[in-house]
Amino acid sequence: MKNPRLYIVTINESLYINPIIKWLIKNYHKQIVGISIVSDRGKKQSVFDYYKKIYDLFRFIGLVKLVNVFSSIKLKEWLGFSRSVSSLVKKYNINQIKIKSVNDPQFISKIRAKNIDIIFSFCGEIYKKEILEAVNVGTVNKHCALLPAYGGVYPAFWVLLNNEKETGVTLHLMELKIDAGQILVQKKVPISSKDTMHSIYSKCHKLVPGMIKQVVEHYNGGRKLKMIKKESKDNYYSYPKKEDIDNFYKSGHRMI
Repeated sequence: MKNPRLYIVTINESLYINPIIKWLIKNYHKQIVGISIVSDRGKKQSVFDYYKKIYDLFRFIGLVKLVNVFSSIKLKEWLGFSRSVSSLVKKYNINQIKIKSVNDPQFISKIRAKNIDIIFSFCGEIYKKEILEAVNVGTVNKHCALLPAYGGVYPAFWVLLNNEKETGVTLHLMELKIDAGQILVQKKVPISSKDTMHSIYSKCHKLVPGMIKQVVEHYNGGRKLKMIKKESKDNYYSYPKKEDIDNFYKSGHRMI
């Protein structure tokens, strides 16, 4: 397959995701036939509940640090030191389809009509059968942990709480089961005593562009990937409960 046709589904998240999307657009804009930016808040979750969960997780000091980091990123974009995703979409004239859900029938019809080979997904929505079957090759998901051992939500939180010595990042083909499917590329990341949830996610996301390049080259008929076999059982971690968060801080760990 020469020059696979790519589509991006993402959230608007400046800290970890947007730098990857910018890299994708700059390097593969000739192959990208469209992009959709969806909300990461969830349909049934109110604005109050969404931000309360973030506050409960980061606590006051962590939240202040998080806001400072986001403010610095936005200031750089405003001053022109860094391009926004939207400006790059306009620059390269990439078609943007506005959606509320990847499972919307109209969106799925548009994807089929575009003859998409690969969707690169950077959103937390669960893909149903219809959208997964609407592309020629498949949908590639980014997961910031070593699958299948650490599937689920906030894996960096759980690897710290479980005192793991290493974690990593995984690119895999999506299927109906969450965080399952063929592992395409996987990179390991060591964990130090100074690491926070933020520092782990930062290290993981910096590896993603190179991993995406490997995937595109594989389907472009270049360097072939050696498909990774799962060597441990599937584990799925849910959103941390209050006692999990309390134990996290009592153990001396930090979010940021």
